[in-house]
Parts: sequence; C-alpha cells; structure tokens
Amino acid sequence: MSFSDDEVVDQQVVDELTLIAKESVKDKGFESKEELLLEMINEISIPKEGFKDVLAVTVDTEIVLEDVNDDLQRESSFYQQALSGYLKGRAQCAKEDIPCDRPRDYFAEMLKSDDHMARIKKRLISEEAKITKAQERRQQREFRKKGKKKMRAESITAQNRRKKETKSNVQRLRDKYVKKARQGR
Repeated sequence: MSFSDDEVVDQQVVDELTLIAKESVKDKGFESKEELLLEMINEISIPKEGFKDVLAVTVDTEIVLEDVNDDLQRESSFYQQALSGYLKGRAQCAKEDIPCDRPRDYFAEMLKSDDHMARIKKRLISEEAKITKAQERRQQREFRKKGKKKMRAESITAQNRRKKETKSNVQRLRDKYVKKARQGR
C-alpha cells in the first residue's frame, strides 16, 4: 500500500489496528480470519426469504467484454444486464401479485416551473440555431474554396486544350508545307 506525500500514516496506529483485528477474531470465537470473513459475509448477504420481503433480483448473465477500454461496449453490456434484471424482477412481481405500476391518476409535481423550462427550451433552441449557422458558414467557405479551385482547374484545362490545338494546327500546317515542298521538287 503506497501513500502520497500529503498523507501521513502513523505506524503505531496501523500496528494497534492490526492487533485489535487479531484480538477480535479470537474474542468472537473464530480460529481464523477466513471464518470471521465468512460470518461477516453471511451477516450482510441478502436473506433467502421470499421475494416480496426483499425485492432483490440477481442476474445470471455475465458481462464479457472484448476490450475493457471500449466505453460504448461496456455501457451497452451494463444496460443489457440491468434490462434483464428489470425484466426478471417485473416478472417476479407479476407472479407474486406485487403492484409495480404507477396509478394512471398519479400526479408527479415538477421540480422546475414551466417558466424555467421555457427559458431552458429557448436557450437550447438558440444554441442549436448558432450551431446550424456555424455549420452553414463552414459549408459556404468550403464551397468558395472548392469554387476557386474548380475555376483554376478549368482555366488550366482550357489553356492546355488551346496549347494542344495550337500544336496540332502548327503540325498540320508544317505537314502541309512539307507535302507541298516535296511535290514541288
């Protein structure tokens, strides 16, 4: 066990606590710490009485993760395990006729007033509008950039086409004059 510099641990206190723990094992009539721990587990464990008394559900499905650092997979498996526990508990409640639905005429008072909720809604809508405007401006910038690049590319291709036409015209005229010169000999 390591302690940071902030924490000061008095070794005497640790030794005294260890001695008290050893004495409590002997005082309670246990021969080993394992027996004491098993007794403590039995004290805090869920009693094996009826479901109606305890309302506790144990899920048998085990969580198996390919990557423990994958938050989405981990949360999804927790959700699936909780959902199976809910379904199991709900079925058990139905089996033992334990009411678990809220009455239809139940009125739950809101923690926040309607005015407060209206302000929150207005703020959320304005934030969403700001985000939308920012995205539109970003798209316009991209279109302008692409437009300039497209215009530049079109002008370069037009120049290249004119060069090819000029070269082909020059070559055609050259061939024409060479042909006339050969015929004139």
